[in-house]
Amino acid sequence: MAREQAPEEPQSDVPIWFLTYSDVITLLMTFFILLLTFATTEPERFEQMQVTLFGGGGATGVAGKSAGPLDKDSILLRVRPTSGRITNRGSETPPIDSDPTLETLSAGLESLEQQNTHDPSATSEITMQLSLLIDSQANVTSAGAQRMRMFAKQLRKGPFVMSLSVGRDEDVAAAMTLALYVVEKEGIPCGKVGVTRSFDDRQTSELTVVFSRQFGE
Repeated sequence: MAREQAPEEPQSDVPIWFLTYSDVITLLMTFFILLLTFATTEPERFEQMQVTLFGGGGATGVAGKSAGPLDKDSILLRVRPTSGRITNRGSETPPIDSDPTLETLSAGLESLEQQNTHDPSATSEITMQLSLLIDSQANVTSAGAQRMRMFAKQLRKGPFVMSLSVGRDEDVAAAMTLALYVVEKEGIPCGKVGVTRSFDDRQTSELTVVFSRQFGE
């Protein structure tokens, strides 16, 4: 008995190239979905998706709802130490005075009204003990003569004036002796040498030599 032939498959109206195109589109969509799914910054969720997509029912892994960031974090207040600051001045330093006074501003405005004949930026001071410059007989010592000679040399070089300042009344005579030595022995004009009495109540016999430059010279 002859074997019956199988019936022919019915012809479909859909062409073969359309089926291939549909497969390609499906693969592309699957690829982009997987790409967007795995492109995450949360590794915990990625592990859950990995177990779900690639199996692992009998394996160990992350399961259940993961704790959110607010469940793990806590609020902590920390005071920045002074050693960690970039500078000791500026916005990081707390204010010293709650209500700044106007004394500094008033002093600055008053100084603008005063006419100063000397340049404060070219002023220098030297403080020495009078016992090294004047002996017990009220005479200029060798060390005092050497220092007065050095001061006179500076007065000759530029437009400077020198002031010998003392803080006690009994030291004014010694300052006058040194000023006369500079004028008479070193030949410095008397207009460049002066003697002043300060009011800082010094406890020891000290002499402060102040050099200043005159304006306009």
